[in-house]
Amino acid sequence: MSCPDFAGVFGRPVLRRRIMLGLQSAFQWTGAAAAYVRALDVHGAVILMYHSVAEPAVERWIVPHNRTRPELFAEQMQFLSRYRNVISIDGLTRAIGSGRSIEAGTVVITFDDGYLDTYTVAAQILAHYRLPAILYLPTESVNNAENQWADRLYGMFASRTRDSLTSPQGSYDLADTHARRKAFARLHGALITCQPSGREKQLQLLAQQLSPDSPPRLTLTWKEVRQMIRQYPLMSIGVHSANHIDLTACNLAGVRQEVMQCIADLERETELRAEHFSFPYNRCSEQACSVLREFGLKSAVASGGGLVTSWSDCYALPRLSVPDGMALFRFWTSGAYPGLPLSLLGRA
Repeated sequence: MSCPDFAGVFGRPVLRRRIMLGLQSAFQWTGAAAAYVRALDVHGAVILMYHSVAEPAVERWIVPHNRTRPELFAEQMQFLSRYRNVISIDGLTRAIGSGRSIEAGTVVITFDDGYLDTYTVAAQILAHYRLPAILYLPTESVNNAENQWADRLYGMFASRTRDSLTSPQGSYDLADTHARRKAFARLHGALITCQPSGREKQLQLLAQQLSPDSPPRLTLTWKEVRQMIRQYPLMSIGVHSANHIDLTACNLAGVRQEVMQCIADLERETELRAEHFSFPYNRCSEQACSVLREFGLKSAVASGGGLVTSWSDCYALPRLSVPDGMALFRFWTSGAYPGLPLSLLGRA
């Protein structure tokens, strides 16, 4: 029997990633993760990034990588309450500011985008386990109770009544699965860097062509935000820009306007001081960080998946998108990620 062609397998990015994730799960089950943390005396916190904790009735309207099933979220929170040290974003920034060592297994829970189910589903589960978290709001969406543009785009594809689509990115027959995936990916990528008015115009043109069903409201109102603050005092509120635009594609005046508006919106509607920020799409720049300092914000979360330590930059704190599998979830919150995979496999 000949040996399998591993060179061919590892040449395929998706399959390679699956193998890497499988090996990381094995690190957890074999005890290698715990041994690594003890042997190297690892310190540092993990910031987890959630978006929607969607009930089945609204799943079809939300981009899949932005949603977590409620039963999985509950299982993850139960695990964190038993086996990890969950702290608030304030607690984390205080630890960094004081230079205190942060023990491995420390976790901060964050939510982006202001989904209604953060209040109706996630906050109740968090309260049951007495876990703190922070919700970062894109305030113009909350002002208008308007669904996130990516979900609007996804919902148009999911509920379309027509298959023919022509856009600046090309013409597509959406009845074909490959063409549909390609069209969505190209449109999503193009709209990320659009300014709000241009993005809205393109979404309206797409709606005219696809004639989709009307989606349910997925976004919080300010009234609901205030109710959540009263009911769930362990849920902090931060800001996520005003219009959820890529700040790295803006000039200094544009960044300043986005930050100034979202701070003003939050303080006007909740009487809370804006202290913590989440970069849209996790894209940050030194220019944007300087604006946050200028407006007195204490922290910002951004891209990357490393540990947050006592010497981390509070304006570029890395986060992890939450995995679906519990073995990976245990491993990624243990303190052994990404150090152990990097040392043994050459990449995380």
